[in-house]
Amino acid sequence: MELLQISEKSDKKSLGRAKLSYDQALKYSPQNNISCLGENLFEPEGILSAIKTLIQVNKNPEAYMSPDFRSGSDKIYDFPSAPEYKDVDIESILEDEVSVHFNKLSFEMLASDKYKDEWWVPIRDILMENLQDIPSGLEVKYFYGDDTIKGSRVSDIFHEDEEPYQMFAYLFGKELKIFSCFVNTNISINCYYFQDRPYVIHENFGLWKGKLSDFLLSAELLSDAISKIPRDNMAANSWREKMFYKLSGEVKLMHPELGFISMEPEKKEFRPSLTLTDFKYNIPQTLIISKHAEDCLKKEDLTYM
Repeated sequence: MELLQISEKSDKKSLGRAKLSYDQALKYSPQNNISCLGENLFEPEGILSAIKTLIQVNKNPEAYMSPDFRSGSDKIYDFPSAPEYKDVDIESILEDEVSVHFNKLSFEMLASDKYKDEWWVPIRDILMENLQDIPSGLEVKYFYGDDTIKGSRVSDIFHEDEEPYQMFAYLFGKELKIFSCFVNTNISINCYYFQDRPYVIHENFGLWKGKLSDFLLSAELLSDAISKIPRDNMAANSWREKMFYKLSGEVKLMHPELGFISMEPEKKEFRPSLTLTDFKYNIPQTLIISKHAEDCLKKEDLTYM
């Protein structure tokens, strides 16, 4: 099913698409420094840590919430730390179906400049070769001719006697798209939906449903494949260093019985009130929301969509 069809049928007001405010983050997620998104898009060890923490939080969810927190208050609240998860076994939930929401997710990296004459090599010979067995599925398309409706031809095979002008690789049932073209050695991964011609963008949201084990393995394989792409010495090229990688947006992993994990690429700091100008609350790097906390959130007015 196409991404646009899926998202049109999904609830636009659901927590899957909701952007939590900092107040809500502080109230409902324990403190943690778990990184789930990073230099190679996914950080598999961080995702596993977040899932184990989510399991532990559900054993006593109210202990990891600060429901009385209000940003305008002068009181400095003691926000709970994440629980220990060393002995948590996730085997029992690996076959559970989860929903993975890609909200405005955008990842861009710059492959080595040595590929500038054969821009397709990193994505075709490195990424695609390492993603052949990815559980989320893989579909590759090459575009030949010119970038016009009449002149463009699409093929699912690479023609050795003709250079393509761009290529796409679809993951998670077309919810994530890997893109590269002849302009430079950039490789981008995002959840834009394209229709008719590749550059007609409709929305920046994806929804994939499948087994937790399939998501975890797919994330690990994609991260490992990205890490294998050669990159130049960034210290020698400051302008290229800025393009080393760019990552923004959110991946939200939702489990029907446990709650959800909101993954973003960097930690934020929040100054809640002018009356506390010398104090900053540290936002959890990854929002880990128990099922109980999720039910509490559903009762609130979610204005951050």
